[in-house]
Amino acid sequence: MARLGEMWDALDGAARKRYGDDAPMVRVGTKKPRSAARARSATPTPPPDSDAPTATVDDEVADKWARGELQVEHIEPCALVFKSKGPFVDADGNFTEAARYLNRLANLQLMDAHKNNVKDANFSGVTRRALEERERLLAGCDL
Repeated sequence: MARLGEMWDALDGAARKRYGDDAPMVRVGTKKPRSAARARSATPTPPPDSDAPTATVDDEVADKWARGELQVEHIEPCALVFKSKGPFVDADGNFTEAARYLNRLANLQLMDAHKNNVKDANFSGVTRRALEERERLLAGCDL
């Protein structure tokens, strides 16, 4: 934007007027909050001694899920598992070990829908080690 400002400043008055006459007129409205979460965070929270119920993190996650703002996401990318373990369905239409490996609980998380749709298939060593630790923690759980 600074470069654009410099270019505008370099124009003489006649060029600015010509540009202003040729440019389409756009109505500028009031700014809206960037997300519903920001709008909620801008609302004042009731004091702790009030009788009004306070929202929890679980409530916020449930609200985001209901609005379609969250998606279930695979931590280890599907394409990477497909390359290393093969197809997710066999010739008879049954799930393979690759599909069970991909959809194991430790490999699933909730993610902001927009971020999930624009992320790449990067699977760094740090992420791999974190996933291994997550699997270790979940190993003894009866889920």
